[in-house]
Amino acid sequence: MIYFCSATYFILVSCLYQYVYGSKEKIIFLLASIVTFFISIAGVFYTLPFAGDDAERFERLAWEISKGDLGQIFGSFDFTRSYVISSFTGLIYYFTGREPSIPIFINSFVGLLIIVNSIRLFDLLWSRDCCNRRLYFILVCFSPILTINSSIILRENFVAIFLILATIRLVKYCNNNQLKDVILFLMFTLFASFFHAGALMYALGLPLYIIIFTKSMSVFNKVILSILIFGSLYFLLTSFGYGKFDLNQEGEMGVNALAERLENPNVGNTSYLLNLQPKGLVDMIWQAPIRGFYFLTKPFPWDVKSFGHFLVFLDALLWSMILFVLYQRRKIIMKNEAAIAILLCCFVCVLIFSYGTSNFGTAVRHRTKFLVEMLAVTAPFFISFTKRVK
Repeated sequence: MIYFCSATYFILVSCLYQYVYGSKEKIIFLLASIVTFFISIAGVFYTLPFAGDDAERFERLAWEISKGDLGQIFGSFDFTRSYVISSFTGLIYYFTGREPSIPIFINSFVGLLIIVNSIRLFDLLWSRDCCNRRLYFILVCFSPILTINSSIILRENFVAIFLILATIRLVKYCNNNQLKDVILFLMFTLFASFFHAGALMYALGLPLYIIIFTKSMSVFNKVILSILIFGSLYFLLTSFGYGKFDLNQEGEMGVNALAERLENPNVGNTSYLLNLQPKGLVDMIWQAPIRGFYFLTKPFPWDVKSFGHFLVFLDALLWSMILFVLYQRRKIIMKNEAAIAILLCCFVCVLIFSYGTSNFGTAVRHRTKFLVEMLAVTAPFFISFTKRVK
């Protein structure tokens, strides 16, 4: 089966190759495809550093799910819970037997889709001749966390690809103001939330952008469109018990519930800010910037105690660069309305996820969901070798 998966993988690589614009970018794409392939092969036989243990847990659950009949397997699908990836994998195992190479290579192909669509997003947001386009593509292609996510059985890649597709529609809406792009943006965000409920909060950035920054729309239309978006999100959250958000339904979603979650991070030596617990709404407000900063930049150098930690540290360095560029070039970035909309969506996610975890093992998986979007906004300002941003 692994030979069949390998052949299929490279057939799909050849199909996607033609959608990468630029001869050197095509070479980078092929190199990234080869790297992902070999790491995926390793993921079939070994536990990869960082998140490999969680992947094995989801795989074992998939095998247990596959032992039921089709009715039981379809009944296990709950798009508001973290194990939905196990249900998908269990359905595959029902027909193929226990072949981990199949879901791993499916994830690898999704990783290729992330790469191809990342360059689409960059070109729409800026332009094909924008400086650092190639640097951006390299950072996406060879991100340690994105590469590992493409080589194990986890839901992160599925969340990431749908958020990228949603962001592409968001940029198109900012450029063209067409309602169909709003609908597609919300649809792709909803698909992302099937794999992680928190991804639904990404959509909150759009009404914020419409209310604050859209000048071509009347106040009445702003209010109506924002109500429709907020109303749709509220309906989903209150009607379907979205994962961790189902605390809302039980009347437990408040300061006490958040404090209890933060006191129980359940991840040994990767925990942080355990003594910073909110005791009221005021605490939640002033703690938000601190939690957001730690969420994006942990681990610090003195936290690195293993090779897995070192990979996460490289990711934290990249996020530190992103934050630095956002501050240094904020005036130029704010001239791009689509970039503003993306930042608002990501800001909401940072706020939500930073209060959902107090360990950098989980934090890195959450922040990687919108890493491509943040790189697309900031990469033109990393290093300017030739052309200026247009």
